[in-house]
Amino acid sequence: MAEASSPEEARRAVDEGETPVLVLAADVSRSEWRALAKDLCHAPNRPRIVLAAHPAADNLWAEALDLDCFDVLPKPYATEEVIRLIHLASNHWLSERKRQDTNQRPARAAYRTVAGAAQ
Repeated sequence: MAEASSPEEARRAVDEGETPVLVLAADVSRSEWRALAKDLCHAPNRPRIVLAAHPAADNLWAEALDLDCFDVLPKPYATEEVIRLIHLASNHWLSERKRQDTNQRPARAAYRTVAGAAQ
């Protein structure tokens, strides 16, 4: 596990090695976490982004999903929820890596192709 005190440090950590999960604090500058989330969205082996925020308004949840964040972790933290969410995000990242390594198409992409052909 690594800690970053700025978006630049977080980006370097992702670039330098495998970072399956990145927890971003939403209480920093809105433009900073949005820019980092947008930037990492297209990174190879991109981490699953968890946005940590005080009980979030609906617009924050929607914004996080629009930026392809994995989930929102509400503050104050409950230990069980932190563990559960990090575990889920890590497993999701690992599954994607395995899929990429074997060059398999995801099942949902195949379904979209079949569904599109039927129209």
